[in-house]
Amino acid sequence: MESIKFFVLNVDKDTLDKSLEFLVSKGFEADGEIDPEKALALFQLKNYDMAVFGGGISGKIRESLKKEFLSINKELEIIEHTSHPAEMYDELVDAFKD
Repeated sequence: MESIKFFVLNVDKDTLDKSLEFLVSKGFEADGEIDPEKALALFQLKNYDMAVFGGGISGKIRESLKKEFLSINKELEIIEHTSHPAEMYDELVDAFKD
């Protein structure tokens, strides 16, 4: 069975790196970006199942990217995190507790 593919966008590099590492440790495939302006190009490289938007991304850019991502994959599930970017990792860990 093919693993679920996550795309994570978080402006805090340490949080992004920890989040990607955690998702991979849970058996998922995960890629990400810290720069919202580069995110669309990277997202187009794979058929992702889930997209996680971290905090710190302006509303206008967030909405534009969500629209673009969904135009690429209408089945995409989007998880939005709107608190401080560094808090996203702890919330991911909580969401995927065994």
